[in-house]
Amino acid sequence: MPQSQQNLFAALSRAYSPERLGAYRRSGDDDAGVLSRYLWNTLLGEALYPALQSLEVALRNSVHTAIAHAYGRADWYAGTPAILQPRQQDMVADAKKTLTAARKPITPGRVVAELPFGFWTSLFNVYYETKGTSDPRLWPRLLSWAFPHMPRRIRTRRTVSRTLNDVRHLRNRVFHHEPLWNNVRLRQQHGEVLDIIRWISPDLHEAVGLIDRFPIVYAGGIGQCRTLLARIITAYPYQNGNAGQQHGTP
Repeated sequence: MPQSQQNLFAALSRAYSPERLGAYRRSGDDDAGVLSRYLWNTLLGEALYPALQSLEVALRNSVHTAIAHAYGRADWYAGTPAILQPRQQDMVADAKKTLTAARKPITPGRVVAELPFGFWTSLFNVYYETKGTSDPRLWPRLLSWAFPHMPRRIRTRRTVSRTLNDVRHLRNRVFHHEPLWNNVRLRQQHGEVLDIIRWISPDLHEAVGLIDRFPIVYAGGIGQCRTLLARIITAYPYQNGNAGQQHGTP
């Protein structure tokens, strides 16, 4: 193994921890294979971000608009009788505390933006489905408002909930820097993200497609990162084993 590669792997092991890099090692791998797979995982997370970011913003705005229209008030989350279950009420209270601590006005728009993705996905739990003709809960009566372009044959709370929860798991793995490369459903989940965006806004779906690099990055596989790794080794001062000295390490 080239000394420069050994030096780079040792440096990254110190930075990332051997345990973390160990999750990317497979039988027969050399250090270059581990580093290349780690780089590929990083590229996959980067490539998924535009679609996930667009989905999160569009979802909260679309659901908020639908509920506010139905209840005739922008602060529908504060209505009486309460629409929300205690857990979601707590999330709203936390959002307001965060705004207060930041000395920002507590307006509906700011509260909506502060609420986490998990809040919005939880609104599609079975509790929020209408139980009878006199029950004023959210779904399915507001599905056509929140997802105006969702095909009617699949437009159910259960379908939305299942899809959103699948996407939520993917989002959490991306944002928490977890392994993605070994997820056999990664392409399917990426497709689900785009589906939800299209259900809300075909125009946004079209715009996201212009910057969505995921299909290319995924298809490129680990091979593209072996080339990238070679460039990193060339560009950084690991060739002579003196990276520590150049960065001031005793």
